[in-house]
Amino acid sequence: MKTTLSASAIADAISLDAYYVGPSVEYGATIPKTAVLVKATYSDGTKDTVYDWNFNNSNIITTDNDTLIIQYQTCLASIKIPLIYTEVISFECHYHGDPVPIGTEYDPKKLHARILYGNGIWEDLHSYQYEVSSKLVTEKGNNNIYIATHPSGLEDRFVVFGYSVDKSDMDFKVYQVNGKIETDVTDVYYPLFYHDLLGKIYVTTMRLNKFLSAGEYRFILPKNTGLNCKHASEWKVIKNLNNNIKITPIKFYHEEDF
Repeated sequence: MKTTLSASAIADAISLDAYYVGPSVEYGATIPKTAVLVKATYSDGTKDTVYDWNFNNSNIITTDNDTLIIQYQTCLASIKIPLIYTEVISFECHYHGDPVPIGTEYDPKKLHARILYGNGIWEDLHSYQYEVSSKLVTEKGNNNIYIATHPSGLEDRFVVFGYSVDKSDMDFKVYQVNGKIETDVTDVYYPLFYHDLLGKIYVTTMRLNKFLSAGEYRFILPKNTGLNCKHASEWKVIKNLNNNIKITPIKFYHEEDF
């Protein structure tokens, strides 16, 4: 009687191919070994189906683990498991960007859209999976912008804060000072120091104390903005942890300076 040894008995595996042969699953499913076909290629060039392999990671499918890693001897192979998504029960979108000047577009990368499935799993959506009603900020204050998924057509809205920039405010700047390094934080403080009733930037000691975090700042103010009305001006502002404000003028600009 002649006995034939398998390839695995005479050579070491040098590569591995793995195939998922089971049905699509939902999150939380456990993948059995019988749903995976594994074939090894050996150092002598032969190939063989193998059964004494192991899962290198968990075989329970979750949002963080939908790819199985198969190990046989020293070889690894990965398998992407096809998923079944249950019924969508919720859709929401939020904008996480800074306020935007009126007449300009918000940053679409700051949108976060996601859907909730009936099994309790949230899935983040990519930009190609939805459409927005507008990318342009057109109003001062809250701009309600509508978003819909496709092809399902689920709808929601998100809010982008818009602010106006008129000619007298074009030179308004705020820099946070840390030693010799200055960081432009104008976009953060513009909407805070913009006075809706006056329709312009308005900076006073009280408003500085209200809106600034502790630290050192350099302000560049257009004329008629509170601290100095006749000329545009530059100021050094220091706020300590006790909410004390020290304001020092650096320079006053004349019309010919602009």
